[in-house]
Amino acid sequence: MNAFPRNPDAAGNRSHFIRAAFAYFLARATGPNVYVGDVAAQRWRNDETTGAVLRAITSPLQSADLAPLMQSAVVDFLTHLSMSAGSRLLVESLNLPIEPFYSLTVPFDATPALAGATWVGEGKPIPVQSGTVGAATLGPARKLGIIFAFSRESARNPAGERLFGHMLRERAAREFDAALFSDDAADDDRSAGLLHGVTALDAGPMGNLTEALGALAGALGSAGGSGRVVIAAHPSTAALIQLHHPQLVWPVLATRALVAGHIVAIDPTGLLFGMTGNVDISAVNSGLVHMSTTPVEIVSATGPTTADPVSELFQIDAIGMRLLLDVAFTAKPGAVQHVIGGAWQ
Repeated sequence: MNAFPRNPDAAGNRSHFIRAAFAYFLARATGPNVYVGDVAAQRWRNDETTGAVLRAITSPLQSADLAPLMQSAVVDFLTHLSMSAGSRLLVESLNLPIEPFYSLTVPFDATPALAGATWVGEGKPIPVQSGTVGAATLGPARKLGIIFAFSRESARNPAGERLFGHMLRERAAREFDAALFSDDAADDDRSAGLLHGVTALDAGPMGNLTEALGALAGALGSAGGSGRVVIAAHPSTAALIQLHHPQLVWPVLATRALVAGHIVAIDPTGLLFGMTGNVDISAVNSGLVHMSTTPVEIVSATGPTTADPVSELFQIDAIGMRLLLDVAFTAKPGAVQHVIGGAWQ
């Protein structure tokens, strides 16, 4: 009997990254000595790409030639997070492969406008337009971590893979958006948020949505923008924008990483994303986990503080999943603008 029954309906869940993570979950849920590659080979017999992704994860030093594949798998995963505004921005922006531990200098044309078209007469030299070249620094990449517990019974559920993929995408969407739309400065652990160092604009004398959107578009244009605008806001604020401006041609993306009333406008051509392809996937069925967004030591070595709440995975019969992705992002100067508050709240 096949220990890993094939998915009866995988048409809507073909992410190789999610399949690789689910293979780790199934291997740990099945037994202590089950090889994750066997799980994938039996469950998705014709999916050679997922097998290659697993080989790159389990033997990263021997699989350097699979780096482009891993970068593609990570990008594919992050661009299909239906609950993430950052996922849509990644699709619209410039995505570059980068090396681990290194940064990449990306040049761009910072010239406000050309003086005129470059017409060339027969046999005449082609004019060289003078201008300004700017540069943005992308990287070094930092680790974006995702951890959650999934019940072992789900391995026997016909819908287990879909439920697993949904939870993984939901957690990744929350983490990805929280990283992008923060105002945190860069340090050894994190990349700077897109709002770091960006001063909020004045919403205008009336403080209404029309003035706020006009101020955002004007600021992007004055910074040398391309004319493309993407709006990101809390779901309630995004709904208000669409209600009051149903003819608005700009994409309006909802994200819970922003508070109500906070509107961010982005020129997607000014965003840069970098992926190294480094991925770490682990699954365990025993261990203490502090179930908190601000985890601490289970028992502090410097005092009587005890983490709470704490779960023992073996006791609750769950599989703990941990995923680490190397991600970098930045924006060209002026490509991100925002307003906070206003009469639309």
